[in-house]
Amino acid sequence: MLSPVALLTVTAVTLLIVSTPTIANRSLFGESCNKTLKCDSGAWLGCFEGTCSCLKQHEMLYDEITSKCVSKAGERCKYAVDSPDTGGDSNLIYEVTTCVQNATCSQEGICTCDSRFHENVTGLCTYSQGHLDVCDVHHKCSHYEALECIQDLCQCNSSKSDYSSKDSQCVGLADTPCINFKCTGNAYCQNNTCRCNKGYYLDENRKCHPKMGPLMNCTANHQCESKPGLLLLCIDGICNCNPNVSVYATAQIADRYRFDPDIFNGFIGSGITQCVGLAGSPCLDRLCAPRAFCSYSFATDFSGICRCLSGYKQTKLGRCGHDYMEVCDSGDSCLDGLVCNNKRCTCKYSNQEYDTYARMCYSKIGGP
Repeated sequence: MLSPVALLTVTAVTLLIVSTPTIANRSLFGESCNKTLKCDSGAWLGCFEGTCSCLKQHEMLYDEITSKCVSKAGERCKYAVDSPDTGGDSNLIYEVTTCVQNATCSQEGICTCDSRFHENVTGLCTYSQGHLDVCDVHHKCSHYEALECIQDLCQCNSSKSDYSSKDSQCVGLADTPCINFKCTGNAYCQNNTCRCNKGYYLDENRKCHPKMGPLMNCTANHQCESKPGLLLLCIDGICNCNPNVSVYATAQIADRYRFDPDIFNGFIGSGITQCVGLAGSPCLDRLCAPRAFCSYSFATDFSGICRCLSGYKQTKLGRCGHDYMEVCDSGDSCLDGLVCNNKRCTCKYSNQEYDTYARMCYSKIGGP
């Protein structure tokens, strides 16, 4: 147990430490100062004409909440410190100040307002106006949302962006720059440019729409589906198969492919309706028009050519059918211009004659 003398000594030392002048008892903002009564440098204060004020009067303002000077938005927040130990510019020591509320010190050493705030004329960060909010020179639109003040309302620039309720911001239209890596519906951001998703086409308003299927209305080829087995063109305002090499039809069993005649023929299952290759044209997804098969060799031909099945002949239009007077089971199994009559392919009219070279029926003089 300490003696009364020892206790008195400890108490005296403690009082001596507390009474030692520290930075805490220096003059605060707005208080008087002189050579002996200094300002609180820890609060970035300096003595100007006998009154404590911010050291960088044009770059700082006093924050009553933190009781110190802070850097304004758009001003410096990183200062090089003179020191004999820096050893050159590459080893400079920096002192960083606090920025005004809703701002942070950037890597470049500038106070920058947070994403949903903007700098006002006093150097503070003010909350930005949102979509369809009223705007003017004092009430600016949210830069983060890519909004612009158009006709006194915060809106997206319709020439390059559209507002997304899902993302709560403007998003880039197709074939324009992405906005915060965001794009309009059915589009994605690639190399900072919005692109339509696969299977979608770009319209005149820079929006992306699903490509049209067979027999759907169109105005241009790029609006129609284009993939293996369904290479469509816009023909007379309708998405249709390329008539030069294909037809929209149902490929039947035995119409798909055959490696060698009479060894392997077709596939097992229901028919497949899509664009199929005409006889004499490349196979489409290894499919051919009715009564034709995809003939190819692994060694020489990987794409395949559509050829008529045994017992059928090819027309100039790339169809396969029975020739004149051959046995038939339906009208469409005969060559073009012939009909199935009594299970035989004949000319449509009894007084017509058939040209075996041209494979066409001709009417006699005076006939239909």
